[in-house]
Amino acid sequence: MTIDGERREITKREAVAKQLVNKSTGADLRATKMLIDTLKDAEKKAGVTQLREPAPFTAADEEVMATFIARLRQSWEEELQERQPMRRAPTMLKENDGPDVAGRTPQPNSLPASGERE
Repeated sequence: MTIDGERREITKREAVAKQLVNKSTGADLRATKMLIDTLKDAEKKAGVTQLREPAPFTAADEEVMATFIARLRQSWEEELQERQPMRRAPTMLKENDGPDVAGRTPQPNSLPASGERE
């Protein structure tokens, strides 16, 4: 087998292991499952103890996560604003405006003034 440009002899077991690892890194789900199962079996035979449950979040952890989430949301909002085209405020027609390009005469604003009811 050639590794890093050098010819080297390896066992069949090593060749199979290298092949599984290479296929797993190439997103081959079947090879990944086989590799994980093989590793679990090897750990069991070697007497490796299982990992214990992770420690619960502390107040400091919660604060870090809250800050991270706030910064992430702000980043998303800024990105969305950059993607959206500039919006213009609607223009109000004046009563004395002339006809538009279609020849229609604009009607006066029928919206009530602030504080008035219809």
